[in-house]
Amino acid sequence: MHKRIAGLSAQLRSCVYLIPFYTFLFTLKVFGLPKRGNILLACRKSNTLSYPLQYADEKPRDTEKRIEKTLKDISKLLPIETTYMLDEEIRKET
Repeated sequence: MHKRIAGLSAQLRSCVYLIPFYTFLFTLKVFGLPKRGNILLACRKSNTLSYPLQYADEKPRDTEKRIEKTLKDISKLLPIETTYMLDEEIRKET
C-alpha cells in the first residue's frame, strides 16, 4: 500500500507540470484547478498516509482520527472528495 500511495502522489506532482498554460488556466478558474502549491502540499499529506496505518503507541480511534484529518486536509487543498466516512453529525444521528 505504501508504494501505491507514494506512487500516486508522485504521479500527481509530476502531472501538474504537464498541463500547458497551467498558471493561465488557473487564473481563469475554468477547470477548478488548485494552486500548484496546494497540490504539492496535498502530495506531502498523501505520503503521510502511506506510512504505517497505526503507530505502536497509538490507539485505533486515534489512528482513525489522524487519517480522517489528513483526508480532510487534502480535500481542502484540492477540489476533490477524499472522505468516504460519515461526518460526526451523521454518525450521531445513526
